[in-house]
Formats: sequence, structure tokens, C-alpha cells
Amino acid sequence: MIAKTESVAVVGMDGHPVDVEVAVAQGLPIFTIVGLPDPSIQEARERVRAAIQSSSETWPLKRVTVNLSPAHLRKAGSSFDLAMALGVLVAEERIEQDRLRNVCVLGELSLDGGVRRIHGVLPAAIAAAEAGARAVMVPVPNAAEAALVSGVDVLPVRHLAQAIRYLRGEGDVETANGAGPKAPVEHDVDLSDVRGNVLAKRALEIAAAGGHNLLMIGSPGGGKTMLARRLPGILPPMTEHESFEVTRVASVSGLLPDGAALITQRPFRAPHHSASMTGLIGGGSGVPHPGEVTLAHRGVLFLDEFAEFRRETLQALRQPLEDGVIRIVRARWAVTYPARFQLIAASNPCPCGYEGDERKGCSCQPGPKDSYKSRLRGPVIDRIDLQCAVDRIKRNELFTLPAGDTTDIVAKRVADTRERQRSRYGRGGPRSNADVPPRDIDKTCRLQPAARARVELSIERQGLSARGAHRVIRVARTIADLAGEESVTEGHVDDALKFRVLDTTT
Repeated sequence: MIAKTESVAVVGMDGHPVDVEVAVAQGLPIFTIVGLPDPSIQEARERVRAAIQSSSETWPLKRVTVNLSPAHLRKAGSSFDLAMALGVLVAEERIEQDRLRNVCVLGELSLDGGVRRIHGVLPAAIAAAEAGARAVMVPVPNAAEAALVSGVDVLPVRHLAQAIRYLRGEGDVETANGAGPKAPVEHDVDLSDVRGNVLAKRALEIAAAGGHNLLMIGSPGGGKTMLARRLPGILPPMTEHESFEVTRVASVSGLLPDGAALITQRPFRAPHHSASMTGLIGGGSGVPHPGEVTLAHRGVLFLDEFAEFRRETLQALRQPLEDGVIRIVRARWAVTYPARFQLIAASNPCPCGYEGDERKGCSCQPGPKDSYKSRLRGPVIDRIDLQCAVDRIKRNELFTLPAGDTTDIVAKRVADTRERQRSRYGRGGPRSNADVPPRDIDKTCRLQPAARARVELSIERQGLSARGAHRVIRVARTIADLAGEESVTEGHVDDALKFRVLDTTT
């Protein structure tokens, strides 16, 4: 008999329905899997056989052939184990085929028959619902994310034996419909913890309010990392659509906490400067996996020791910074991942880190210093709107300087500013000032004559490129929005030019 169960192959961020066809026929007891399976699926033969035997069922001493259709789609991962095991039992007529009709089955099997958590259940459940499935059978730890998809019943199972009893009508499975618990929002740091550095905190607020990228330059111990880690707390809360996107990325990457459904906290990713291009952008053997730029989608990508990253790795950031997506093409795979993040970079001013420091002089040789500074120029830096100096506070200032505004106070100002931008650009327009295209800058930024003259003067004196001038105007627009003003004045442009330190020091 030939049996069929339904499953899904997840490639990148998308799910593709797969028919798991099982034929049990007379012949040598061989278990064969066809349909472009990768090695992890070939290994399922031993997992499926042992799991069936551990569930008080006998393995058929016949020729078992499993076909994963469509055959042109390459499959990877262990999520087909449960579907193959149930298909074998249907082919042996120990389970009725109708019980599995329009039921999508997902799950990895352990040798003792346990059903283990897998990656990518959320996009798989979405694909199953779009294909007309009435239910999805998933591991218990994945039930909450599957329940985010409306229109399908979620059947969580812990063991193959439990699934068998349910399909035979001998037991029940408690459905997990409806949104599960949200992942907790945790802000254990506050902006008021950072003493001094008024200009740097101002830059952080402007970056949050306008969606701008930010580079902080300063000696070690100045508070660059402290400032960066406090950015997610002042960013606007994610919309439901953004939360769903972030949850989908976490599901594919296996980063969704057990039992949690919707992620509501913006991601914060801080890879080490030794990260490879594959680790930052994505890729690897088999199906290209998401990189840090995707894991930071709708959140913050913090690159500390920015000048220490490999040059080719930084250059690879150019396309996702512009387009908000990353397309990874390999010989056998081509996947597209979202990568709309806010870049926060931090760097020392020189290799030793103490150039310009009042207490500790620079000890760098001219050659290495020039080589180091050359890394703070180029196409990637040109895509960073704000460049800010961060100074170390003096010893007697640590406990005497005022704390400044708390995260909640700054977050309220940022939220009000983002609301002004949404009202200005409308639905379908730019998400923030940082996303305004060059062709719309004159119309949306409303420069007063004196402000326009100030920008033109900066182009002449500071050598600003056209892209740099546009970024100054966008930042000035955000500063005006924070002040609640409709037009951009010369004072707003002057404030924006304060955050172009590389234009005056390089």
C-alpha cells in the first residue's frame, strides 16, 4: 500500500508544502528515502525505525520507500521524522489514511520515540494554512508559535505513541489554538545610568527618533557600549507586524524560547569583531543560515571595535543597509532574509585608543595609526548618519554629575517624534526620516533659506558628498521633529553638523 502524509520544507524564511509518500512492498528489508534529501534526512532512517519500535509497534520486514515530493525541491533538516513514521504505519494499515488527511505533520524523533523541538515551525505552519491544512501536528515546545497562525488547529504531541493513539481514536490531544504567552520584555538597564556625555546621549536619542545609524568614537572606558545597550529601551515598541517578523526570524534560527509565542522586544545583536562574513551576513554549508544582520532585523546591530572588523566583512554591510534585505546565492540554494536593522558602531580613535585623551597620551606610530583611521572612511561610513565623539568622564565627575533623563522619559519623546513622522509620510511612505529617499528630501524636510545656505556652505568647507549632505538634512529634520517644529532652521542644521566628526578630523 502507498500512504501519504503532509509536511513542510522550510527554505530561508518560507515554507514549501511537501508530500511524504510511503510505499511498503515485498522484498528485502531496506529503508530508502528519495526526493533530494540531505544527509540529516538520510539519517532519519535509523531514528524512525527505532522510534516506531520504542512505541510498542513492529517495524515491517519489507522494502520501505519514502519519497519527498516535489522531487526538484532540496530538503534539509529533521522535521520530516514524525511524518515518515506515521506514513509507515498508514502504509501498514495500522492507522487510517483519512485520519491524516489535511493534517501537516512536523517533528524530529528521538530513538525512544520522543518528539523533539524543531526550527521553523512558524513559517511551516503559515505554509500549511495557505495550502489548505486543517491542522498541524507539532512538538509540544513548538505549539505556541504554531498557534500564532489562524485557521488551523494545533495538535502538540510529546511522543510518537501519543500521536498513534490519537490517530487511532484511542486517546486525545489537547489543541493549542490561540496566541500563546508573549516573550517577556526585559529592560534591565536605564539611560540614567550613564553619567556625563550629554552630546553622546543626545546623539543616541536622535538616532532612535529618526531611525539613524550611529558611530561613536572615543577612548576605552568612555561608555560607548553602555550607551549602545540602552538604545533598544528608547526605541518605539514594535508593531504587531514587526513582532511577527522578528518571531519568524527567531523561529527559523531556533532562538524562540520554549513555550513563548510572539516576541515583543526589539533584538540587540553584538557580534565580536572576529566574526566572519558568513557569520555577519549569513550562509554556510547546506541551506544558508541567517546571519547577524537578519537576527538584528527590526532591532539593533552593535559592532564594537568597528575598525577591527575585516574590511571585506564591513563592505558586505552596504547592500543590507540600503535595501533592508540580504539575498544569499549558492550553487544549490538561493534564499532571501530580511535585514532591516539600526546600525550602532563604536570605535577607538586610534590603535592604542588614547588619541586626544587628556590623561593618557597616544603611543601609536604614524603608519599603523593612518592605516587604522583609513578603516573609518569609505562606503559603509558614508551610510552612517551620526558620528559622535564620546569622552571619558573625569574621576571626580562619576558621582557628582546629574543622572539625566531616564529611559522612560526619553522613550516618550522618541515615540512622539516617530508619530509626527508617521503622520507626515502616511501609510506606505518612509518608516522614519532616515528612510526618506533623496528625491523627496526637498519636499519633506522643508529647509528654510538660511538652513539651505548652511548646508551649501558645509559642502564647500567640509567637503561633504551629496550623500553626506542628504544625511545631514535628514538628521536636521529629526532634530526639528524632536523640538516639535515643522520647518528645518539653520540652528537644526548646525546641530546636525555637530555629529559629523569624521568630516572635520579626517
